[in-house]
This record gives sequence, C-alpha cells and structure tokens, in this order.
Amino acid sequence: MKQLNFLTLCILAIPLLFFAFTPEKYKDNDPNELLYSEQAIKRLQKEIELKNASFRADVPASFLSVPQGTAAYLSIKGDGVAQIKKLIDGGSRWQQVSALLKAGERADSIYFIKIKTEKGVSFYPLELNRENWSSVDTKVPDHYDQDLTGSWVYSHYPRTSYSNERLVALFIRKELRPKLLPQAAAACIRYADHLIDTNSSIFTKAGNNTFRGFTYGNNPMVDRVLKLAHSLPGKPEWKANVSETNRQNYEQQYNDWEANRKADLEQKLSKTEEFQTALTAAYKEVIANDTASHLYMNEFETYVEKYLSPAAALDLKRRRVVVGACSMDQSPIMHAANIARLAGETCCMEIPAKKLHTWHGWGPFKGICT
Repeated sequence: MKQLNFLTLCILAIPLLFFAFTPEKYKDNDPNELLYSEQAIKRLQKEIELKNASFRADVPASFLSVPQGTAAYLSIKGDGVAQIKKLIDGGSRWQQVSALLKAGERADSIYFIKIKTEKGVSFYPLELNRENWSSVDTKVPDHYDQDLTGSWVYSHYPRTSYSNERLVALFIRKELRPKLLPQAAAACIRYADHLIDTNSSIFTKAGNNTFRGFTYGNNPMVDRVLKLAHSLPGKPEWKANVSETNRQNYEQQYNDWEANRKADLEQKLSKTEEFQTALTAAYKEVIANDTASHLYMNEFETYVEKYLSPAAALDLKRRRVVVGACSMDQSPIMHAANIARLAGETCCMEIPAKKLHTWHGWGPFKGICT
C-alpha cells in the first residue's frame, strides 16, 4: 500500500493558494480577460484531455493516511508542572494524572495525526487551536513506527525569563494507525499522479536548495542595467529632518520623476543598443553564474520580460524562492503567481499542469479532487 503523508495533502492544496491571489496584469487592462492567453489555455486543455482519455478511474488502488486516532491530552503551565511530569515519568495512568488537573487543562479524547519531522515526530491535533490545543513534539524518530499503546509522549518547556514552565502531553490508550482511504479519494490521487508525469518542478534545483540573500554586488551587470534604467536626470534628492510640507513636496517631485523615468525607459532607453546589450549581458551573467540574488531582482526580471522575452523572465524567477518578511507579506504569493502566469504565456506546460487541472475542472472528478 502506498502511504499518503501530510506533505502530499499540502501539495494537492497548492492550487488554492495560487489562484486566491488576483494578479494585476490583464490583457488590455481588462479585468474580465483571462489570466492566460487563449492559445495557452487551449493547448493546456488539449493536453489534459489526452491525459483524461488514457486514465482509468475504475482501477482499484490502496492508499494509507498518516497514522491517526484519539488520545487523552493535557496542557499545564506554572507551579504544577513538576508534579505532573514526575507522575508521567513514573508511569502513572491517565486517571491518576487527570484527577490533579483543572477542567481546562485536560481533554479525555482528542483526534491526532502522527507526522515525521526533521527532529523526530509531531503529534498534531486536527482541530488545532479550537481549545488552545497544541501539537506534542518528540525527538524520538522511532515513535513514528512504535506501538505506543498505554504510553505517554510529551513536550516539556522549561521556565525562562519571559515564560512559565509548561508541559503538553498525550496518553495514548490505543496506537495511532494509518487509515485506508476511500476509493474516491484514492482515484483522485491516482489521477493527480497520472496527470503529473513530468519530473519538472516549479523552482530549479538551485532555487530549491540555495538560500537567496538579497544583497548588493553579486550581479555587476544587473547593477549596470538598473543604473541605466534610473539614469534619467532630475531625480529629487532626499534630505533628512525636513518639514512635513517639504516631505510632501519631495514625494510629489519623486512621483513625477518616476513616471517620466518609466516613460523614457519604455519609449527611448529600452530601444538603444547600450541598454539592450547591457540587459542581454546581465541575463547571461545570472544564468552562467546562477546568482539570482540582487536586491532588486524583481525589477530586473520585469525588464527581462518586457525587453528580452517572457521565457527568459520565467527562467530567472524559477531560480529563486521568495521568503516573506512577515505573515502579511504577499511577496511569495505574487512571485509564485507570476511564475504560473509566465508558464502559461510561454506554453511551458510542465508547470501550470500541476496547478490548473483542478482549478478548471477538466479532470474526470471535477470538484471532488480539489
């Protein structure tokens, strides 16, 4: 039997993340137009229809979920932690331990799944945060395959200068075991495997395996292109400690200069041999050295898309993974959506085929597989 892990479920849910984002680029600035060109959509649909014709939904298959089941749960902090931990380490049963806890510190039956992690095993509540439940993480990899019936597992957090001592624990009455997935779900998984028969990935190997710090100086030719793009005379100079009126005047002057700069770039500079030569050289430099790590890489990629080719811009974007500065930062979503857009525009079917088969409802299961 093939085991379906939590990561696989997350991958199958990726299309929802990409298309929850509304891109700013539309054909002729018409928001009613499709994100992808009609040519790209027709080609993608044709390829998926060929896949559908060769897929047999009636072939039985067996897939297992991650180990899961119910367990007794406790979470306590403060002065009582030491006593409870001593009882658990001594092999006390749930009844004895739970009798010493308040109602809000215990739950007799919570549904958990068991997940392998880099450090060990995580016991993860499926209704996370409903009652302030949290996962229980252990550093014992063998806990994933061991029969833990009648055993305790816990996470202990010592007292610090800013937090109280805390203990989160599970008493596993009956071992958490994998469940056989229904045939409808198994057929959806088989269809996804059948559709995605390419070893292509969204990001290149270097993009996946390398941390791309946003620093200056790694791409001298990219610097050259950006300096040319910002070379229009008349840029206002910022001065610190100015009055509110002067600050507003500066912003207006800068916005006017920026609008003129973009117009000059589009109408004049981008057509010069100097700019075209520098842009081509910068693109080749990044590809040859695999150094897509400039602070203004996104701006450079925009110039590559407009003045070289969308395919070249797609190549660059797949070489770097964008990490958000905080939970509200939409940069990773925008970067991923631009990769999907460029893949569709250039008919690079390997990438959008991984995302669009459920979104467009072209699969034989329609809404089921989403």
